[in-house]
Amino acid sequence: CPAHPSSSLDEQGDANNWEIYGGGNGGVLLRCPTHDAIHAKWLVEQGREENISKEKVGALLCEEDKDGSSLLSLLDTDVQQEVATWNRDAIEKIAHKLSFEFVQWLIKQRLDGHWEGKELGSVVWRKNKEETLVFCQLDFETQKHVAYWSPEETSKHAHLMSMDFIYWLIKQVNMGNWS
Repeated sequence: CPAHPSSSLDEQGDANNWEIYGGGNGGVLLRCPTHDAIHAKWLVEQGREENISKEKVGALLCEEDKDGSSLLSLLDTDVQQEVATWNRDAIEKIAHKLSFEFVQWLIKQRLDGHWEGKELGSVVWRKNKEETLVFCQLDFETQKHVAYWSPEETSKHAHLMSMDFIYWLIKQVNMGNWS
């Protein structure tokens, strides 16, 4: 199979031309259901060894296929967390489609001051693979913190939230903490 990682190497062990990072000449990221998990692990190793830049590996692992899945989703959560720091912009585009455990970790990173992503506030307002708003899965205390990350989105979707959240939001408006 041309998508198997072993197919990307020539006789000397160097990457051949189908690999994306190949000297700016472009290339193709091959995907197949049989070898996607192997390819994902191989890409992570390439990033760890810096054979391919970590930023590029992060981008490649976050590319979505025609079904909206990414290679990153095939990796264990601890590896996803490692890779998340390699390309934050790419991660924020697909984070809502990863496991809820990963999203919770990402939110905790932001709450602890370790993540300054541009789009993280909107990640929680996207639907996951089950077509559920990620925000609805968060506990009430986390919802209150995260609501401030994207006030426009929070106001736009508030009617979908629990009565406790709506009452909290109204209280914030009355106290002048929310427009």
